[in-house]
Amino acid sequence: MLEPQNFVNDLRVEPAQKTYFYERENGSVIAVNAKEAWEIEQKCLRRLLQMKQFGVSDGKIMQQAIIDSKQVLKTQGLEAAQAKIREAFVLEQAAAKGHFERPPNADVVGGTPGAGAYLRR
Repeated sequence: MLEPQNFVNDLRVEPAQKTYFYERENGSVIAVNAKEAWEIEQKCLRRLLQMKQFGVSDGKIMQQAIIDSKQVLKTQGLEAAQAKIREAFVLEQAAAKGHFERPPNADVVGGTPGAGAYLRR
């Protein structure tokens, strides 16, 4: 079994990716990647889901928090590292608020943001 300290230390830090935030009907906000955002957009268009985009961020705040949390874990423990990640989520959400962007079309290879993306032969 992995100890929490070893698990966090072994995590790879992925390059920062755009994070799409959506507000649910009950007011809660979720964060998703580009592919999931495209799926949410499609379901909303078909009226299968009622969410609205809250905003989009570049993901750099969360990426930096993950990097910093590794050191915090070593010096201050697991709870402090988790608090650092939770704080970063709130900051990332605040940075995204009001910055709207359509996610890339995940239904085609090399999809571009917006409708009408297609694969050229």
